[in-house]
Amino acid sequence: LFTDRQSFLPVLLVILWYIASLVGYYVFESIFLKKSDATLLNLSLQTSNFWAVIFSIVVFQEKPGPQFYVAVSMVIAGVICYELCGNSPSHPEEARMELLPTTSQSPPSVFTDGYKSIEKTNG
Repeated sequence: LFTDRQSFLPVLLVILWYIASLVGYYVFESIFLKKSDATLLNLSLQTSNFWAVIFSIVVFQEKPGPQFYVAVSMVIAGVICYELCGNSPSHPEEARMELLPTTSQSPPSVFTDGYKSIEKTNG
């Protein structure tokens, strides 16, 4: 695979940097998802093209087409709308369910046996 000894170290360093970048991304993504939600993560990741185009403008002096500016403005507007409105549930029942405390015990089960009912508690 690596017949040239001079290219072995740079290639190995690039591979190790790639692995470290992926590990860091997934660790920070899971931390972000604990504090926020996936919609905001996806909207934020869509702005990565914006930074790539800024890099190409600064380094290579390339100008993007007008479609890029329309797309970036739509993504930024989506992030702003999401931040202003949030992700409140559309049904009041869902909001009420989020406020209910969770219990570790399951509710009792009721079985019918002929003419009488037998209540069995799980616990």
